[in-house]
Amino acid sequence: MIDWWVWLFQAFVFSFSFVYLTRSLPIKYKRNICFIILFCVYLVFYYPTSNNSLLEPVFRYGKFILFYFCWALLFLKINLNYALFLSVFCTALMGTWYSCFQLLFWLLGIQNRNLLVLISGIARILSVVFYKQKIIRIEEDRTIPIPELLISILPALSCFLANLVMYSLLLNTVALSQSQSFLFFLLAVFFAVSTLAVLASTESYFKSVLLQAESKRAENQLYLQYQLFLIEREKDEQLKALHHDMKNHLSVLNQLSEIEQVHEYVNQLKESAEMAMMIPDTGNPILNVILNQKSKCCDEKKIIFKMGIRFDNSDFLSSMEICTLFVNCLDNAIEAAEKCEINQRFIEIAGGWVNGCLVVRIQNTFHDHPIINENQLQTSKKDAANHRYGLKNVQAVLKKHQGTLTLKEEDQRFVVTWMIPSPSND
Repeated sequence: MIDWWVWLFQAFVFSFSFVYLTRSLPIKYKRNICFIILFCVYLVFYYPTSNNSLLEPVFRYGKFILFYFCWALLFLKINLNYALFLSVFCTALMGTWYSCFQLLFWLLGIQNRNLLVLISGIARILSVVFYKQKIIRIEEDRTIPIPELLISILPALSCFLANLVMYSLLLNTVALSQSQSFLFFLLAVFFAVSTLAVLASTESYFKSVLLQAESKRAENQLYLQYQLFLIEREKDEQLKALHHDMKNHLSVLNQLSEIEQVHEYVNQLKESAEMAMMIPDTGNPILNVILNQKSKCCDEKKIIFKMGIRFDNSDFLSSMEICTLFVNCLDNAIEAAEKCEINQRFIEIAGGWVNGCLVVRIQNTFHDHPIINENQLQTSKKDAANHRYGLKNVQAVLKKHQGTLTLKEEDQRFVVTWMIPSPSND
C-alpha cells in the first residue's frame, strides 16, 4: 500500500518541476492556478504502484510527457515544438533520477519506497533548478525548428528509454548471477548519465550557435565603425581637393566667354560640393554612417527616405547599441516599404531630445498589414528566428536604459517609436 503523502509528494514534484522550469515564459492565466491544475491532473490520472512489469516505466513516463505537453499548450504562450521539447526535457530529468536511485537502493538492499521517493524527489527538483539556471535556454521568443527539435530530444529520449528498459530488466530478472546483475546495473547507470549528458550537451551546442550569431552581429557593427572612418577620411580629402582647386576653377570661369558654358561649369562645381557634403549630420558619427548607408539602400530600391533627426549628447549609448537600435528598425522599414508600389514607397525618421528624453520615431508604408500582438511584431521573413532576435535586441537595449518601445499602425503607416530618458534624470 502506497502512503498518501508519497502520492501527494510525487504529484508535487512533477508539477512543481515543470512549472518552475517554465516560470519565465508568458502564461495565459495566473501561474498559481495553472500549477494547481497540473498538480490535480497528477493526483487524478496517476497513482504510484508497485507494478514492476517491463513496459510499465515506459508507459508511465509517456503519460508524463503527455501531461506536460497538453498543459504547456493550454496555459503557456509558446508554440507546439517548444512545448514538446520542454515536455520531453523535464520528463527525462524526472525519470532518470528516479531510476538511478531505485537501482542504488536495489544494489544496497534497501527496501524503503518512501525514502526512495523522498530522496529522488529532492534530486529531481535540484536538477531542474540547476538545468534551468545553468544549461537550458528558456526564452519566450525562442523558436525550435524541426531539425533542432529532433537533435535535442531524440538522442536523449533514446538514452532515457534504454535506461528504463535496463532498469526494468534488472528488477524483473531473478535468475542473474552477481556479475550479470552488476553489469546490468552499470549499463543502466551509463544510459542514465548519457541522458543527462545529452540534454546538457545539445543545449550547450545551440547556445554556442547563438553566441556565434551574436559575435557575427558584433563584427558587422565594428565594420560599420570602420566604414565611418573611411567615409570621414574620403569626405576630408574631397573638401581639401575642392579648396585646393578653387583658384583653378575661378581662373577657368574668367576664361569662359559663353554664358551657357559658365552655367554648366557652375553646376558641375555644385554637384561636386554636394557629393562632398552629402553625409547626414545628426550630431553622432555612428548614426551618420548608418543613415548614409540606409539612404543609399533606399535609393537603390526607389524608396523615398526622409530624415530629420538630431542625436547630440547620446554618448551614454555605445556604438553597438546605436547600431542595434537603428539598423534593426530601419531594415524592417525598408523590407516593408519595398513591397509597396514604387510611388508609395516611403520611410521617414525623426527624433531628438524632448522633455529630457531621447525620442525616435520611424514610420514607413507597407503592403501587408503588420500583425502586432502585445506590442510584438509578427514577422513574415523566411529567417524569422533572426528577425525576432533583432527585435529582441532592440528591446534589450531599451530595457537596459529604462526606455520604451511602441509599435502601432497609424494613417496607413507602420510607426515605431522608442524613447530613452536622459541618464541625468536618474
